[in-house]
Amino acid sequence: MREINQSLEESATKTEPVPRFLTSKPDEVFKHSLGTVCAGNLLDIATGEGGFIRLLTSFLKEYRSITGIDNNGYALATACSAFDQDDIRFVQMDAQKLGFAKDSFDCVNVSASLHHLADIPTVLAEMKRVLKPGGRLVVSEMHCNGVTEQQDLAVQLHHLKAEVDAALGIPHHKTFSRQELVDYFEALDLQNIRCFDYLDMESDPMDPGTLHEIDTFIEWIMERALSATESEALIQKGESLRRRIYKVGIQREPVVVIVGEKF
Repeated sequence: MREINQSLEESATKTEPVPRFLTSKPDEVFKHSLGTVCAGNLLDIATGEGGFIRLLTSFLKEYRSITGIDNNGYALATACSAFDQDDIRFVQMDAQKLGFAKDSFDCVNVSASLHHLADIPTVLAEMKRVLKPGGRLVVSEMHCNGVTEQQDLAVQLHHLKAEVDAALGIPHHKTFSRQELVDYFEALDLQNIRCFDYLDMESDPMDPGTLHEIDTFIEWIMERALSATESEALIQKGESLRRRIYKVGIQREPVVVIVGEKF
């Protein structure tokens, strides 16, 4: 455990502000970042199939209602079928032009989706606009500042998918650095900004089930790459990455949860 804490501390000091909480357990990062939040009426940006909403309902101290928005109607249809609760609803909407009045929500969240947004500053500005004064804005996102090769391989895998998507005309940024995420957040001029970091230092990088899932994922990426103009180079990258992962394993990329308040 001492080695894990040391690795977490070394990673944390690379960027500012220094996190208030560091953990190698995924549930702990959300318990500590969300566990004191009275979310009231919450807006979840780029909600997709609603996966993060389950996390929100599990870890938030309390909430009154949750509205999930996304541009993808197929994903929202899946989300609607997965939740049968009066206090959770889904709306198809462009995150760059939120159809809500100023100061509408007590909490606004975006999780694991910044890298899919074409215009991140505009979306973050919209999130702040619809947030009430005193409300919480929450950003949860993976980043590329890992401390092991296995974490870096997860980042490289995401970069490969981003390259394929970009080649197919789909907006998809490569994994941001932790400092880039902090900079995006600090540009919003919020107060009481706190960071909560997760680093995967405990999972088995050679877990057979995980390696099988990764292999299937790489195969899917390379099948999509066949439609890209530079398909041969992308497929070679995929094969090289697959060989390295099977040799040394893979762990989840680091995640930072950043929370701030609008004044």
